Amino acid sequence: MADQVAPSPEYCPVDSTLGLRLSRLVRSLRSSWAKTLASLSLSPPEAAILRAIGEEPGIGIRALARYTHSDPMNVKRAVDALQSRSMLLSTNSVIDSRSYALLLTDNGALLCKQVNELATAQATKIMTTIPHHAQQDFLDALGSLENLFVFSDQAR
Repeated sequence: MADQVAPSPEYCPVDSTLGLRLSRLVRSLRSSWAKTLASLSLSPPEAAILRAIGEEPGIGIRALARYTHSDPMNVKRAVDALQSRSMLLSTNSVIDSRSYALLLTDNGALLCKQVNELATAQATKIMTTIPHHAQQDFLDALGSLENLFVFSDQAR
């Protein structure tokens, strides 16, 4: 029988590492969300843009990119796609005539409402898998991870 090398005390099986588990979960959630949005002929970035403009009517593209934590060129592409479908309109900003303000059309507002309903349903499905007594702790932990890895990177 060949000698087997015992793992070092620091050894951590790949499948149990937090990063891998979070990545796997995020990929699954993104895939599920994309499939859900396909019923509305929307991509996840387009849905995020609709929702953001619904929350911040008149926002410009640069501010929208910051608001959604997205690359400005990707935001511009999604805005163009939504404009071509008559979901958004772009007007001169009342604050700065050199920039544009983005607004939802009536069709865009209706689509935004549908996306918000789907997002609420997804959030409810996720939260119901977590025991009620642990939900706030989960949200707090998620916020801590975002502050450490997402929002601190943007400050640099």
